[in-house]
Amino acid sequence: WRKGGVDIPIGGNASAGTATLTLTNVAVGDAGMYDVVVTSTCGSPVTSMAAMLTVNALPTASVTPAGPIVICQPMTQLLTASTDIGTNYQWKKDEVNLGGANSITYTASVSGSYRVVISDMATGCKDSSSVVSLTVNPQPSSLSITPTSASICSGSIQSLLATGGILTNIGTIGTGSVVPGTTSYPNPLSAYYGGVKHQMIYTAAELSSQGLAAGSSINSLALSISAFAANACTKLTIRMKHTSNSTLTAFETGTTQLRDSITFTPSGTGFTTLSLNTPFVWNGTSNLLVEFVHNAGNGGNGSGTTVHCTTTSGNQTFYAAKDNVTGGIAGYDALTSWGTSGASTSKPNIRFFFTIPTTIAWSPTTDLYTDAAATIAYTGGTETTVYAKPSSNITYQVTSTSAAGCTSTASVAVTVSPLSVGGTVNMDQTICSGTSPMDLILSGQTGSVVKWQKSADAAFTSPVDIVSTSTTLTGAVIGALSTDTYFRAVVQSGTCSSANSASVLITIAAPPAAPTGTATQAFCSSASPTVASLMATGASIKWYDMASGGMELAPTTPLVNGTHYYASQTVSGCESTSRLDVTASVEGTVVTTSANTGAGSLRSVVACASEGSTVTIDAGVTSITMTESLNLDKNLMIMDMAGAPVMITFDFTTITTHGINIIAGKTVTLENLGLTAINNPTNLPLIQVDGTMNAVNVTTNQ
Repeated sequence: WRKGGVDIPIGGNASAGTATLTLTNVAVGDAGMYDVVVTSTCGSPVTSMAAMLTVNALPTASVTPAGPIVICQPMTQLLTASTDIGTNYQWKKDEVNLGGANSITYTASVSGSYRVVISDMATGCKDSSSVVSLTVNPQPSSLSITPTSASICSGSIQSLLATGGILTNIGTIGTGSVVPGTTSYPNPLSAYYGGVKHQMIYTAAELSSQGLAAGSSINSLALSISAFAANACTKLTIRMKHTSNSTLTAFETGTTQLRDSITFTPSGTGFTTLSLNTPFVWNGTSNLLVEFVHNAGNGGNGSGTTVHCTTTSGNQTFYAAKDNVTGGIAGYDALTSWGTSGASTSKPNIRFFFTIPTTIAWSPTTDLYTDAAATIAYTGGTETTVYAKPSSNITYQVTSTSAAGCTSTASVAVTVSPLSVGGTVNMDQTICSGTSPMDLILSGQTGSVVKWQKSADAAFTSPVDIVSTSTTLTGAVIGALSTDTYFRAVVQSGTCSSANSASVLITIAAPPAAPTGTATQAFCSSASPTVASLMATGASIKWYDMASGGMELAPTTPLVNGTHYYASQTVSGCESTSRLDVTASVEGTVVTTSANTGAGSLRSVVACASEGSTVTIDAGVTSITMTESLNLDKNLMIMDMAGAPVMITFDFTTITTHGINIIAGKTVTLENLGLTAINNPTNLPLIQVDGTMNAVNVTTNQ
């Protein structure tokens, strides 16, 4: 054989001297024209027609990252294929094509061995990458912290409890299909006998192969039922224990009951789960003995239920059954002989539901403690409960870490409030009864005002709450006070206990006495008297129209004859509550009484009459008795309004000079009057005229 007209050395390829040329490990360099020269003993050599060999390049497939790769759920891993040629991709997991996985990348989320096969569509050449090992470890379950948030007072201690953060798994030991007869054993769920007891050993190697580790907590298990009859397993009890034995020749003692004696009735085939009331924690090194026992105390509830078993090299199962055993489970435990018993290499297939221990850690460790009194500092242990005593706001995080390094976290914010400080209120005040104090203002407090309080005593024996959260308690909110009253603010910082401010005292000053003055005050109408004309002795006099309450009168208010006016005084800002009662006597030009003096008397009216006015005597006055002289010092007319003259009698018993005297320079007209004198033995003059007198219908009787 020749390539390109050149002999192919037979020493390099023995087939080059045979009728068939075989090329192994064909490479691109093997491409070319091939022919064969045939030589015989009968003639000249003959050369064949040349054949062209074309060698297509083989794709080179690889995957990045190359692995092995270890990630934690719920993470995924992006695998990327690379090649020098080729455009067709097929990803495989555990050598099985992945449907639809035909792009240059693949996102893996499940543990397994991955590779990619890359094909050159033009030539059909393909290459398979190396296997990339991916391990996806489970993430611990969600963590939670109780409480989810906390607000505490400075110096207080807050407990923090972490729950969750566990890994759950299911381990199945035994895949065999051995099934004892319906009346045979081992058969833990058979009710053929009235009572039956089984113990099975599952080795540490078997447990470890299913992911159990030291500290794994088994919380339920399941047996694989091959066939069932709805016959009750009365008071089915499950127990376990660690054991160093790997085979059984009799029942072991010392098991711990994990499932209460509750009757179980099979209802289907396949793995049937039985929950444990108390989990069993495996130590990670010992074999595990599992015990099933139930006892109806009768001759059996019926056959028909069987379980799948796996054949073991040694007797890892021991069973015993007997009818009519009294005393329930305790009675069955006390037996030393049975109707049937024996050790067996058939061990029921079992499934364990368990949690895998994780490591709990808190951070930061600042102000964390492991005891409720907060005296033992937390330094990074695995406590699920810690105690925080921070001095300022802080957020703590707890992390659950699996053996594979997968984590779950939770955090809690602890808000620290400073201690409540009540502060002070300004200021003590003295006010008048019935008035409101100035605003009370709180300062120097730590925290917020939750309310104000008032009390009749400094000890606040029976405080009265005032609804106000402002640092200023206004006088309007306080209102008018009539007794001494203490006030304080109640302040609270965060969740800290409240604190009371220093109290202030609002003292009610005693009101001053009423002003003094003349009870009846006379005024001449000619002077147009007003309230300002009234006289009272006191400070800051105010006049009112009523003895209490009422309306304050303006100084310009005209006085009305016979009206009562009431005066108060204000001393040191306090107004008297009692008032001086003054009656105003406003004298006009009409004589209304026959008396010698007093309001309405001739003497009083004449005294008030203005120059040139007319004084009239009311028709109801028929006589007037004068016991003092009447001096007329202004120009007047005095007249009686009645038909008959009114008689004016001067009693000289007390008069020593004269009756009427008209002052010089004044003119007085008397009309319709009668003048007479009595008790005048010395004949003192009835009328003395120094001025001018006009008389109209005037009679005199000296």
